[in-house]
Amino acid sequence: MMKQSKASKDGGKFSSMFSVRMRWYIWRLKSKNWQVRQAAAEALGKIGSKEAVPHLIEALKDGDWRVREAAAKALGEIGSKEAVPHLIEALKDRVWYELRAGYERGAAAEALGIIGSKEAVPHLIEALKDKERYVRQAAAEALRKIKQQSQN
Repeated sequence: MMKQSKASKDGGKFSSMFSVRMRWYIWRLKSKNWQVRQAAAEALGKIGSKEAVPHLIEALKDGDWRVREAAAKALGEIGSKEAVPHLIEALKDRVWYELRAGYERGAAAEALGIIGSKEAVPHLIEALKDKERYVRQAAAEALRKIKQQSQN
């Protein structure tokens, strides 16, 4: 809200600058350096624009687990329902499961809890059996949040 009112007061200059910054971070998601891609995903989550969602969904398939984790967290911060099927897919990703990369699956569970996706409940229940403790804890917390949201 503050950004919108500020943009209208300055004749749209602020929103234009905001858009340029966001496009720059989206471009950085394609960097060869995983640290740059990770930082870009984190920044896009903080910016919170739904325009970044398709790019963050694509980043869920990145070759580096840290980028996938950052993308999942960013999608949770943005709160996009559009991302739910992709986060469920990330939660269940068997390739990364076998490589014992639990952080991105845990981040996907956390994001699903923040978004409040009832569609994810059966998948989160299944994640309670995950071999990684972090994933199990994140799934339990996500289920608690979804239950709490449905009671309000």
